[in-house]
Amino acid sequence: MLAANEESRDHRGDECERALRRVIENVELSDRMAGARVIEAVRNRLTNGSHRVIVTSTDSSLSAGTLQHAFDALRFSRLVCVPGSDGDIALLGMSQPHDALVASIPWGTEGALEALLIAARENHLPMVILPPVVDGRGD
Repeated sequence: MLAANEESRDHRGDECERALRRVIENVELSDRMAGARVIEAVRNRLTNGSHRVIVTSTDSSLSAGTLQHAFDALRFSRLVCVPGSDGDIALLGMSQPHDALVASIPWGTEGALEALLIAARENHLPMVILPPVVDGRGD
């Protein structure tokens, strides 16, 4: 599991503070153990002071614009998602843990995205869905 701040820590003042509150976790999302990794990554980052966390699949290459859009969406929604190319999930972002929702997703299957949408709706969790990844790249 690799972690990187979304913005450089070399910035001063508000930009540095903002970078510390927004974090990206790159996690293998293509197998059934992905849920446990996502839960751990989100909980660790939120416990350590991050306010918005996005988890991206190590299999997809998302543009800086997509990542920025995901962080912006988390200001207004509890969840943000970028669909993968095969019914999977390329990015999942949240501003608070949703362990039961994450655990209910059949990670590594074509039904992962559909299960996420159903679980979010059943739990009355607002979610922003960004444009899908096309050919391994989200733009």
